[in-house]
Amino acid sequence: MEKKKKSKIQQGMLNRYRMIFIIIALFAILIATMLFKTTVVDAPLWNEKAAGTLVSGDSIT
Repeated sequence: MEKKKKSKIQQGMLNRYRMIFIIIALFAILIATMLFKTTVVDAPLWNEKAAGTLVSGDSIT
């Protein structure tokens, strides 16, 4: 009986660790997806903004 109780507790701990790992992995995938979208998909928009800033840039004196 004692062995089954320990096994059940250990299984619960493993499930908690799995859930934490899944949450962290999903968060990392979300960050990677947003990074890809910003750098690859929206690159032309960022390039236009940068070119506009360089052309009309205010100089600091």
